[in-house]
Amino acid sequence: MTPLDHALAGSLPLPTVARAPLPAAVTASHHRRHRAATATATAVPLPRAV
Repeated sequence: MTPLDHALAGSLPLPTVARAPLPAAVTASHHRRHRAATATATAVPLPRAV
């Protein structure tokens, strides 16, 4: 392999590694929001309309 090939092969995974924290943060936030909403909904039932 030439030095250019090594440089290209070494730089390809970089965008994937650099973007990894964003989906992880979004997933964690989604999990926290939905877990909190479920816990609140089951712990404190809303009054029913008559």
